[in-house]
Parts: sequence; structure tokens; C-alpha cells
Amino acid sequence: MYVRWTKRERSLRGEPNGKYALSAKLVECVRVDGKPRQRILCYLGTIREEMRASHYHMVDFWTAASANLAKLDLKKKLQSKIEKDLEQVVARPGKRSRARANALLREITRNLSGANR
Repeated sequence: MYVRWTKRERSLRGEPNGKYALSAKLVECVRVDGKPRQRILCYLGTIREEMRASHYHMVDFWTAASANLAKLDLKKKLQSKIEKDLEQVVARPGKRSRARANALLREITRNLSGANR
């Protein structure tokens, strides 16, 4: 089993906008008629490429990935390996990213409340 990443170009009203979304799928190798084939076991999650450093987008991705992995009832060692593979592309949200996100949210809130006066 391994994680397959696919990169899909996003579009705005049917027109490509040069931005991409990354999707993670869990794939296993099987043999069909003696030939190797890959079978998608589970869709894990999607994140916009430019938002991989955004705390809230990381939280959304990891929430979906964790829930989808839990449905598969994998052994701990295999699940840990898959999570490490996912971390190569999308970092787990941590205290530092949460602090940056909260600071940004406070600044935006302050700016909005000042603009409403």
C-alpha cells in the first residue's frame, strides 16, 4: 500500500486559473490476470497547493485524512507509515502554525472592527 498524489488544475467558471489542488489516495498493488494493477482503496483528502502552509487548510486536510484512515482499520505500523508519507507533502498543524493563524485572525478582526466605525 502506498499514497498516490494527484495534481489537478483548478478552474474558475470553466477557465483554468493556473492554480492546482493536490489529492491523496491510498492505493494497493494487486495482480489481475498475472499483471500488476493498482486499486484505489480510499480517498484520503484534498488541499489546494498554495494553501499547504495555511493552518486551517492543514487542519481540514488532516481531519479528513485521519477520519478516512480510521475507517480502514489498519494496523498501527502501517497507518503510521501512511501518515508519514502524507506529512512529506502536507505538514501536520502544530502549535506554531495555530499561533500564526490566531494572530492573523485577531489582526483581521481588529481591522474589520476599525473599518466599521
